Amino acid sequence: MKPGDAIPTIAALGPFHGYFRAMRSTASNNRYVHHRGHTHRVQGTTGGQQGDGMEMSIFSLSQHPTIGRVFERHPHARGAGFADDLTIYANENS
Repeated sequence: MKPGDAIPTIAALGPFHGYFRAMRSTASNNRYVHHRGHTHRVQGTTGGQQGDGMEMSIFSLSQHPTIGRVFERHPHARGAGFADDLTIYANENS
């Protein structure tokens, strides 16, 4: 893919596009507890809920073309991904 190309989608997700659009444009009140036990409240204006399986899918689909371009530029790099987590290993010369 090149910048400006259409991003390919999986046809089976078509019926869920309305759901994705609604959930990603809904304001929210988010509460996070960090590693020292302090609670933070954040006002969200867009996005989905953590743990929503469809949210994970939408994130993964949006990142897939970018990840492909990174590996195309760095053919000696290696990566492992699961769900919406990705780790890339490469040395300075990759």
